Amino acid sequence: MEKTNPTSSKRTLDEIRQELTSVRKRSKTLCSSIDAHIIDLDAREKSLQQREMQLKEREDHLHSVEHRMEEQAEKAKAKIVLDVGGRRFATTKETLKVNVQDNYFTAMVRSGKWKPDADGSYFIDRNPDNFEIILHYLRTGRMSTKGLSEEQIIELKEDMDFYQLVCDHYPASSPYRQSEAISETQAQIVNTWLLDTNREIGDLLYRASIHGFSQEIFHQLCDDVDASLVIIESSDGFVFGGYCPSAWSSTSSFDSSSAAHPPPPPPSSSTISFVPSDDAFLFTLTNPHHLPPTKFPINNSKY
Repeated sequence: MEKTNPTSSKRTLDEIRQELTSVRKRSKTLCSSIDAHIIDLDAREKSLQQREMQLKEREDHLHSVEHRMEEQAEKAKAKIVLDVGGRRFATTKETLKVNVQDNYFTAMVRSGKWKPDADGSYFIDRNPDNFEIILHYLRTGRMSTKGLSEEQIIELKEDMDFYQLVCDHYPASSPYRQSEAISETQAQIVNTWLLDTNREIGDLLYRASIHGFSQEIFHQLCDDVDASLVIIESSDGFVFGGYCPSAWSSTSSFDSSSAAHPPPPPPSSSTISFVPSDDAFLFTLTNPHHLPPTKFPINNSKY
């Protein structure tokens, strides 16, 4: 029987252990390298995805620009230059609604009688400031009357009628634009006081600084209106007033079915009658006593 050399066998096992240890080290190093490569690949993938998104956004933007350019090119074919009161405005037939709405421009363009001047523009003898506002309205659908006086707003509406254009939402109907005595904030305060009456500040009926201080004119403009708000500004700049849910009347006598509050001073032959109301009130917005805006309900028990 052949004998095994223990020393030779032990050396072989040691070599195997060393080799296994070396393999483990190489394997660990390789795994670390693989992990690093995976992290790098993930980072590269995210970078490529971001780049792809950027390219997609840029492509979409370029398509959008191209689309707008095509639209502008089409509009340029329908470009029209208007000389309104000596000021030139460049726009398009589409903006002037000549294809979708019957108006002044539709009639003139379709009739063929509206001929351009030598420079290619069409002359309109109207207010250019008003037309600038009107053209903005035609382009955006928003009518802006900021900074206009009541007289200018009336002129603007007259030009809208001239051009046969319709606007259903004039900001000019806002109370603080029609009354120079109160601000927008003060008008909002008064409107909160009117909530209980299901009303809000409406159209201007009478302004003494415009219509005069005649009682006859006051009653011509204000009689038979079912409810009214009076706003008064004193010579010192203090603002106060009152709300009356009943109609004004200039008759000489009244009963409880026809409310009567003629403005002072009444003619000597007039009779002042008071009609009870749960909704009427007085108010102050600014005053010499530095009180905040305050509403004062009427105490009917005293009348």
